[in-house]
Amino acid sequence: MDLGIELTRFTKWAEGIPRDASGWEVAYPNWISLHAAVEATLALEALDPNQDQQILDALARDNDAEFVLDLLVDTPAHRTRIAEAGAKHDDFEARWQIAAMLGRCTDKRSAELLKTLVEDEHEYVRRRALVSLKDRDPRFAESVATDWIGSPHDYARLAAVHVLHDLNSKHLQIALDRLENDPFEHVRGKVAKLRGSSEDEQREQSAQ
Repeated sequence: MDLGIELTRFTKWAEGIPRDASGWEVAYPNWISLHAAVEATLALEALDPNQDQQILDALARDNDAEFVLDLLVDTPAHRTRIAEAGAKHDDFEARWQIAAMLGRCTDKRSAELLKTLVEDEHEYVRRRALVSLKDRDPRFAESVATDWIGSPHDYARLAAVHVLHDLNSKHLQIALDRLENDPFEHVRGKVAKLRGSSEDEQREQSAQ
């Protein structure tokens, strides 16, 4: 199957589809053919820059099922090179998935790319990069999360609390104190939940 042809089919179909809500791509009736074309392309021994871009275009549109993302993770021969291009792709739907994919890799370059993506212009890309960095470079992720406690973006502050908690960071208590009365209800809820868990652990330890 030819990936270029399949992408053209998708583009023609999308011309009449409203895009006023996320997930509009799910309704595409020929995902099986498009996925098969991506898989066939990634199976090639060598890809040219145009094919790399086609993979990234397919990745951007496959932002719900994330089938292309999984294929990239399982294709070490091509994924780092495609990730290099993907980190600069003009569609944030491709960039955040590159960030997610890099979190599942173990090579040094993937961690370096994540540090670039954590500075991305799109808040969701930055967030996904931070979550991936938590496992790739905990010290760096802790530093970023600590800075994000004061972020003007609601979900960035929420991600910061999650990451600091998962890393068992010494900065978590400071974050909980600062965000206890946060204007975003989900942040307040996470802070209250973590405080409650901490108090339960202290009571259990005292009872032993």
